[in-house]
Amino acid sequence: MLPFFYDYNIEVEILSIDPKYTEAPHDKFIIKSIPKNIKIYRIKAFNQKITRKVGLGNLGIRAFFQMKKAGNTVIRDFNPDIIFFSTTVFTILPLGRIWKKKFNIPFIIDLQDPWRNDYYLTLPKKQRPKKFWFAHRLNTILERYTIPYVSGLVSVNTTYIKVLKKRYREIENIETLVLPLGATKNDFFLVNNLDVSSSIKYDSTYINAIYTGVVPDNMKFSIEAIILAVKKYNETSEKKIRLYFIGTNYAPKAKQKLQVMPIAEKHSFCDFVFEFPNRVPYFEAIKTMQISDLLLLPGTFDNSYTASKLYPYILTKKNVLAVFNEKSELKSIINEISNIPYISFNKNTDIENLSDLIFEKLIYLLTDFKIIINNSAFEKYTDKAMTKSFINFILKINKEYRKITKQTNAKS
Repeated sequence: MLPFFYDYNIEVEILSIDPKYTEAPHDKFIIKSIPKNIKIYRIKAFNQKITRKVGLGNLGIRAFFQMKKAGNTVIRDFNPDIIFFSTTVFTILPLGRIWKKKFNIPFIIDLQDPWRNDYYLTLPKKQRPKKFWFAHRLNTILERYTIPYVSGLVSVNTTYIKVLKKRYREIENIETLVLPLGATKNDFFLVNNLDVSSSIKYDSTYINAIYTGVVPDNMKFSIEAIILAVKKYNETSEKKIRLYFIGTNYAPKAKQKLQVMPIAEKHSFCDFVFEFPNRVPYFEAIKTMQISDLLLLPGTFDNSYTASKLYPYILTKKNVLAVFNEKSELKSIINEISNIPYISFNKNTDIENLSDLIFEKLIYLLTDFKIIINNSAFEKYTDKAMTKSFINFILKINKEYRKITKQTNAKS
C-alpha cells in the first residue's frame, strides 16, 4: 500500500526491525518498491546467534524492548493519528495496547495468519509441531492481553475476524475490514525491468510446475494427492512433469527439515520432485513463477486458509492447478475473477479418488485450457484498490475514536 498513501494525503512513517537481525532471506530489490520520501526507522534486536544458545529465536521477543523505546520516541515526534501493525511477528503486537494507553492513540492489527491458532489442538499430540505447547500458550496470553483493546481489525479473510469477535466480547462492535494480500502489479513491472534472476534452473524438456511457500503438516495431504496424480500423468505422457517446492520451511537453515521429499520417496517419485526448503527473496519468487510452465496451489485442512499467492499467480497469466479445502473462501474468489478449474476436498476425502480428479484436471490444464481473467472483477483485489478501502477504514476509525475520546473527556 505504501506507494499509494500520498495520493490520499496520508503521511506514513515506518518502524521496522533491521534486516541484519532477521533470519529470513533479504531482498535487495524490495526497497525499490517503497517511495523514497517515506521515513523508515531500522530497529535493533538482540543477536539471534547469541539468544539461540539459550533457545530464544523469536524475532518479536528479541526486538520488543528496542521497538518499544524507538516507538516511544517516534510517536512523540511524529504524533500519528493511527498505529498500524501489519506483521506475523505476533510478539510485537502487545505494543499496541501499551502505546494506546501511553499516548491515547488507537491501533489497528492486520492478521495475515491467526495469532492463537487452535487447529493443532484437534490433532493428536504426536502430530503437533515442535514447541507447539509453548507457542500456543504464549500466543494465548499475549492475544488476550492485546486484542480486547484494539480499535480495528484487518484480516485476509472473514474467519479470523469471526473467531476473535467470538473469543473477546469487548470487540464485538469494532470496525473490521477483510483485506487479502493484494495483487501488486508494480512489483511485476519492477521484476521485468530490474536484473532479477532465479536460482532455480528449469529444464525445458520437462513441464516445470512450481509451488512457492511454506508446507505445513496439514498441507501434505493435498501435496501427496498432487504427486500421485503427476506420477500417473508421467507414466502415460511423453513429456514429463517436474515438481518444484521452494521455501517450504520457516525454520533457520540449520534446523530445516524436508517437508515434501519424504512424500516423494514414499511413492518412489524422487526423480521428478525437487524441494528447496530455504525461503527465497520475494522478487526472485516472482521471477521463478514467471519462467515456470504451471503453478501449484495446494490447500490445507484448515477451513480458514486462503492462499494469498493466488493474486500474484494470476498476474503471471500461467495456468494454475488448484487443490484446496471445500470450505475455503478461495472457491468464491476464483469463481469471481477467473476461469481457473479447481478440485476441492474435505477430511473424509479418499486420497486415491482425489488424485484421480487431479490427474483429469492436469490433462485439461496442459492441453485444452487457457486462463481467462475477469479484469473488472480482479481490479478490486489490486494493491491500489485495496489501499483505497484501507484508507476509508482508518479514517472512519480515527473519526470514531476521537469522538469517543471527546465524549469521555467531557464526562470526566
